[in-house]
Amino acid sequence: MGVAAMVLLAASGAAAQPAAGTDESAPRGLQRWIDWQAGTLDTRYRFIETSEGETTSNQQQHRQVLRARLKLDPEGRYAITGGAATGGSLTSGWDNLGIGRGDPTWDISLRQLFVNARPVDWIDGEIGGLYATRGESTEITSYDNDAYVTGARVRLRRPGEIFFDEVTVTAGRLDARSPTNVFRRFDELDDHNFTQVIGSRRLGDRVRASVEWTSLEGISTLRQAVRVEVGEWVPLDWVRFEQYQRVEGDKGYGMGIAVERGITDRLTLGGGFASIDEGNPTLNGDRYLRGRRLFGLAEYALRPDLELMVFYTQAFEDDFVIPNQHRFEVVLSFDFRAAMRRAGLW
Repeated sequence: MGVAAMVLLAASGAAAQPAAGTDESAPRGLQRWIDWQAGTLDTRYRFIETSEGETTSNQQQHRQVLRARLKLDPEGRYAITGGAATGGSLTSGWDNLGIGRGDPTWDISLRQLFVNARPVDWIDGEIGGLYATRGESTEITSYDNDAYVTGARVRLRRPGEIFFDEVTVTAGRLDARSPTNVFRRFDELDDHNFTQVIGSRRLGDRVRASVEWTSLEGISTLRQAVRVEVGEWVPLDWVRFEQYQRVEGDKGYGMGIAVERGITDRLTLGGGFASIDEGNPTLNGDRYLRGRRLFGLAEYALRPDLELMVFYTQAFEDDFVIPNQHRFEVVLSFDFRAAMRRAGLW
């Protein structure tokens, strides 16, 4: 695999930077070697109705997410990262609680596990079961937040020498049929159906943009996205516009626009419009899938480690069946990593 070779070459052929001086504030003990990146316990009520009036979901669900990084050297330039989560498919990180439709399930598995190396500051590489990358695009037009790739990735950061601040190249396999358990996917490392190149750039203090070329199963898709901080111009915090063009096979176009505004220190409101063409593979976020729709959300921080979120979307004026014409969610999320940090236990 070409990208895998680049990762190994970078790790073996480039000299590491000299170690910095001792920092009295640096993590000690277990935290010196383990970077705990995420840990949440979530539950949600979900209601979904199709454009034909059929109710396909009316249930309570649960989700657990844990992600950590084991440093192999004191500076953390070489590490092993793992992420465990619930959910039984590439685009689902939730299981049924047994309240409402469906029997209770608990399909937790190690969905990501990869080795990463940063021999010098301007390059790092990863190989194994990876998270999906999106640049400034989101799961509206790109890949679901729960998606994973089996393969290798290289990031280059040389803004003084190339136009982009960062260039990310990923090669491997992305397949909705792949099992969630990463150990059952390692044989896919030499089974390549996915190539992605993303260039990201910051334009001043307010604008971040990215462009992308992706080939999946031989079908090329182009994506562009821009996020603008607009707080001093209009009563919004930011606006994001993203779009894609599928330029091979069943050609198509889609876009999304979203805005957000912090009302108080605890309350944030957001929403937008999305239009996803009928031929788009349903690998994007399952809140959006296909069709034209409006969506809105509200997030309220009950405590620094406990958040309540309400989401609603309504699709309209489409001449094909929409599996989520109406979708309503109420999500309660507990960040137990943040709770332990507040308690001084991590």
